[in-house]
Amino acid sequence: MHTQRGLSDMIRKLSLVGVPAVLLFVAACSGSPTKNSDSSSSPAAGNSSPAASTAPSTPKERIAYTVWVEGTESDASLALAFKKLGDKFNLDLKMVYTPLTDLPTKINLAASTGDFPDIIFKIPNGIDTKKMGVQGILLPLKELSKKYAPNFLKALNETTDAEKVITVQNDFYQMPVLAEKGMANNNRNGTIYRKDILDKNGIKSPTTTEEFYNVLKQLKQLYPDSAPISNRTPGLAKSTFFSVFGVYSTPVEQYILASDAYKESIAYMAKLYKEKLLDNEFLTITQQQFNEKVYANKVFFFYDNEQTYEQMGTQLAGINTQELTQAMADSDPKKKEDLSKKLLSVVDVMPNIQAPGREFSKGSPDLVNLRGVVFSKKIKNPERALEMVDYLFSKEGSRFGALGDEGVAYTIGSDGKLRVRNMTDEEKKKNPLAAALQLGSRRTLEVYRDTRLVGYRETTVNGASFKERPMEIYEMNDEQTQRYAVLNAQITKKQQEYESKFITGALEVEKGWNDYINDLKKLGLDEMLKLQNDTRVK
Repeated sequence: MHTQRGLSDMIRKLSLVGVPAVLLFVAACSGSPTKNSDSSSSPAAGNSSPAASTAPSTPKERIAYTVWVEGTESDASLALAFKKLGDKFNLDLKMVYTPLTDLPTKINLAASTGDFPDIIFKIPNGIDTKKMGVQGILLPLKELSKKYAPNFLKALNETTDAEKVITVQNDFYQMPVLAEKGMANNNRNGTIYRKDILDKNGIKSPTTTEEFYNVLKQLKQLYPDSAPISNRTPGLAKSTFFSVFGVYSTPVEQYILASDAYKESIAYMAKLYKEKLLDNEFLTITQQQFNEKVYANKVFFFYDNEQTYEQMGTQLAGINTQELTQAMADSDPKKKEDLSKKLLSVVDVMPNIQAPGREFSKGSPDLVNLRGVVFSKKIKNPERALEMVDYLFSKEGSRFGALGDEGVAYTIGSDGKLRVRNMTDEEKKKNPLAAALQLGSRRTLEVYRDTRLVGYRETTVNGASFKERPMEIYEMNDEQTQRYAVLNAQITKKQQEYESKFITGALEVEKGWNDYINDLKKLGLDEMLKLQNDTRVK
């Protein structure tokens, strides 16, 4: 669900300029969703306002809202999903679809002209909702949520520091995408590998960096046209090595991209790149090119989330996606076991490996994703819009966002277990929304990723323990925020320039390291770190 971000952009800034800000900095690993358990209990089950957790039973006057969302008009399942959601609340949702690359410009233009839509669903990264809220463009939600969005408020209160992240001047202006801790993005990521290829050649899964290097060399010798390790984005490619070398264990007072652990991880990547064990196209590769390499058996290791594991793994193993989803939802343990064995015989998740003297670690959990829902301050009947979005944070709404309608895409048995229905081809033609959701292709309406609510998925990614970088929150005033924005931009640009040179061999890490650190200091690294350390919320 999320847009993937490069790991060299280690610090995500939530508020840019113009207002006192609470800032959250996340060492981001990736984005995109879904690792779950098979629990069917619901934290929202005891909600004191049951009407808020389901579609309204009392008919209300039908009203219309203009809704902007990332996508294209040709995306039939997306259109049907929103129509279904609007109909549940007797609302006409007039959808306006815009490609993600064009949406930020369109939103900023609307903010400057005053021609703002009623609702923006999944607002893009980089849009300063705090600033827009203080400027009177967006609807303040704190008080309205208490009355019209109890499910959202409950999820917000249960998510660590979530309200701090979105609050400015004692109010907030978006309903962010929230995640139960076990479903935070980096917790659901791992290094996926082709177990069948390794088994076929009598190669054991590596446990150390030296073994990993030797395995990659062996695979390159066996498959000369391969790129043994690759990824669909540069950031994901680095995630494996940043974790292995303990980059995220760097003390929060320091700049992790100037640490010894970072230096070692980049040097290791440069070694793999030089010997063409790391895909030499990883800095420019497209999703399509990456997929083609994986399916052509030219990539054997890649770092990603369990949704990609499920999608690519099932295709490589010849498993129907619906069949796997059904097995996950079904109470019959034999079905789960059989499908899991088949899948795991082809793709598996590599156990955490460590570099000598380093501690395996991951970045801060992505519990709060600011690609949420915002509303125009000029929206009429705001309570109706809030009730609609609040529904998606409920048990029924979470299932609708992930699967579709009960009785169509899934059923609830007498034992309380959710079961995905095996839809006929005729049913799929009549109800493409349910078919699309059932096959896992529609995640736009999924705003609360909570296994306890959805209760149908099952963990596929290695659950081994690891050190997790703490979430960092800073409180900066206007002047500090603006200064930080300048420092961070120029330091990040220089850091990325050096990093590319280091990995590709244009500059040797050992020879260029001192110049790298000195250049960052010249651009204000020490000042930026002091700003962080002085304003960190303890």
